[in-house]
Amino acid sequence: THDKDMKDKQWEPAIGKELKDKILLILGCGAIGCKTAKIASFGFGMNVTGYDVAQLDHARLKNNYGFKELTSDLNNALAEADFISIHIPSIPATRHFVDSQFLSNIKPDCCIINTARGPVIDETSLYNALKNGKIKAAALDVFETEPYKPTDPDKDLRSLDNVTLTPHIGSSTVAACRRMATSCLKNIRAAYKKKYDQLDILNKDVLAKL
Repeated sequence: THDKDMKDKQWEPAIGKELKDKILLILGCGAIGCKTAKIASFGFGMNVTGYDVAQLDHARLKNNYGFKELTSDLNNALAEADFISIHIPSIPATRHFVDSQFLSNIKPDCCIINTARGPVIDETSLYNALKNGKIKAAALDVFETEPYKPTDPDKDLRSLDNVTLTPHIGSSTVAACRRMATSCLKNIRAAYKKKYDQLDILNKDVLAKL
């Protein structure tokens, strides 16, 4: 990195890559995926493509969040993407969603970002792709095992220069923690008063059991 070079008293100028007009592929068009698309499209001028297995309201997502395209053709979307941002849940069907086959469809100068859940990426396959120059770089905030422990001791992501790692701190800000605490308290009050329709929950099907 340039920061490391400077601290090592090295001066290595380089040409960077702009985000404007680059293709960002959003995998998973839920709330977080849509917010990411909005920032990338309206803030940085990126061309955002959305992929999701669910039925999507194309007009709403394009108008409100800046998606340029929404597709169910994953392989074609992978082949065109400059950046891939993952926002899919960790369920049995998505375990190792990003595997060697997935990575083989990506351009060599593509970068992968995962702030969703670790198990959706096969870390050994990702290591191989990064090590062999099949993809340019990766940025990971989540891992198959946390705290991070490589699935193969000989393929430790921490040994690579083209990967940025953070310890699952994507939502760890004072403001975010305050919002989560406030939401929790609101849920407790609503449940105590049996106002279940006011609960902020994902699995609303459980309400039928109350």
